[in-house]
This record gives sequence, C-alpha cells and structure tokens, in this order.
Amino acid sequence: MSPLRYPIGSVVRAGLSAFTKLFVGEYAQSGIRMNNLLPGFFENWEQPLEEMIRSIPAGRLGRMAEVAGTAAFLLSADAAYINDRTS
Repeated sequence: MSPLRYPIGSVVRAGLSAFTKLFVGEYAQSGIRMNNLLPGFFENWEQPLEEMIRSIPAGRLGRMAEVAGTAAFLLSADAAYINDRTS
C-alpha cells in the first residue's frame, strides 16, 4: 500500500520518530527516556479493506490490547533501559 494514500499520517509519523530520536540523544544520559508507539491499522478500523489487510505483514489488524500491553511494558521499570533511538 502506497504511503501516498495517507500523506499526512506518513509525515506525522516520520516527524514523531525523528523528534523522539533527537529527544533521546539529548536527555537519555540524564535518566530521561522517551519512546513512541506508532501503530498501524487496528481493530477499531470500521471497514477494513482487503487490500489494506494484505499489505500488513501479520495479515490482520492489530488489537487494542496489544498496543496497550506494549505501552504498559514501556512504562514499567522492566523497560528502564529502552529508549527509542535506532540510529
């Protein structure tokens, strides 16, 4: 599926990712951590298109409980060393 189908979302996601990397680079040594969740298509999508579902590597929509569990983990002490900086 082309990113041109969702141009605003694509730009916002890229911007949030870049901002997070800059923030982590500046503040991680002070013990301040930052992560972001940029989920794709989730079960709250009212009428999923078959083409869209075929473009998802898992072959299905995400579940709200899955992103909630990830958020809970990132907020926990178990994730104290995780910062969202991949480059």
